[in-house]
Amino acid sequence: MKSSKYVLPMVVALTLAAMLGGCSKSSSPTGLDSLDQAPPSAPTQITAEMDASTSNAVVEWVPSPSANVAGCEVYQYSPSPERESAYVLVATTDANTTRYYNVQPMHKPTTLYYRLRTVSATGVKSEWSTLVQVAVGPSLPDDPDAPRPAKH
Repeated sequence: MKSSKYVLPMVVALTLAAMLGGCSKSSSPTGLDSLDQAPPSAPTQITAEMDASTSNAVVEWVPSPSANVAGCEVYQYSPSPERESAYVLVATTDANTTRYYNVQPMHKPTTLYYRLRTVSATGVKSEWSTLVQVAVGPSLPDDPDAPRPAKH
């Protein structure tokens, strides 16, 4: 009987040691930390067109297939597309949204430039997407260089 007196506490101690043995400072299962910190891929197949009924820009894209995507950031340049610091965040979408509609009225013909980034649930951003441009605003009949709506 003496041996069973020592066996039960030994079993409890070994069980606790096994349960606590896998604990670490990280609350994530092994391997997920690197996934959370890896940048997602950028959106692809970005298109920009003018909505003929409003003369405003519509930007559409194929979302990133990366895991853990929270959404997308849409940037528009102001004032020059060549300057990195000239891009202004104009919209943030959720992971399921693949369209941005610019509601800013254009009173004269203007070319707008857009690029996008995917954002993971942990806030890690992708590289920039390709740059797209679209001519928007009303066309002036006497201006042969004025942007014209795309024909569908």
